[in-house]
This record gives sequence, C-alpha cells and structure tokens, in this order.
Amino acid sequence: MFFTYSKIIKKYLIKTYSFKNSKVLRNVYMQNLKITINKTYNFLYKLEFRLDLVLIRIYFIKSVKKLQQLIKNNRIIINNKIIKHKDYNINIYDKVYFNINSFHTKKRVLKI
Repeated sequence: MFFTYSKIIKKYLIKTYSFKNSKVLRNVYMQNLKITINKTYNFLYKLEFRLDLVLIRIYFIKSVKKLQQLIKNNRIIINNKIIKHKDYNINIYDKVYFNINSFHTKKRVLKI
C-alpha cells in the first residue's frame, strides 16, 4: 500500500475523503488493487470523482452535511436517477440536476 508507512497521509485521506476509519480506507484501496494495473491512479481517480467531493470543490455546496440533507430529501438527480448515497461516482458528461422545490418540477442543471 502506498500509504502504509505514513500516518500523515493516512490521516489526511481519512479526513479529506470522509472515511470512517483506516479499515474502510484500506478496503476501498484493496478493491481498486484488484481492478486495474495502475493502482494508485485508479484509487485517487475514484476518490476525486465522488459526488460529495465534486460539489464541494466547485463551491456549489458548502459542507457534506448539506449534501446529505439534499440526498436524504431526494433533491439530487444524476442522469434521471435519484441519488440515495453520497459516495456515488460521477463520470464525465453526467448531468446533475438539483430539485429546487419538492412539489414543482423546476430543476437546476449542472453539466460536468
């Protein structure tokens, strides 16, 4: 593992990507080891394209708690599917919709 000997990197990854603990981080990394040859790149790519991080990095949402509220209230739609969890991985050219009113069909579109 590329962060086995560094406690600083491990703490940074847990805090930045909102993992519960190091076991969850290790499990995600091990899943990516099985998938591709370029292990570190694929691991970081999957982390960076999570829904919560993309929306926070473009300053659309200020905190993860606000995003969780939006997801809980079924306000986020990606490619005409309602998102139920914050760990959803976004692909390039996905369309992200935000329901402004729960009783109306007005939507705000974000193209990624």
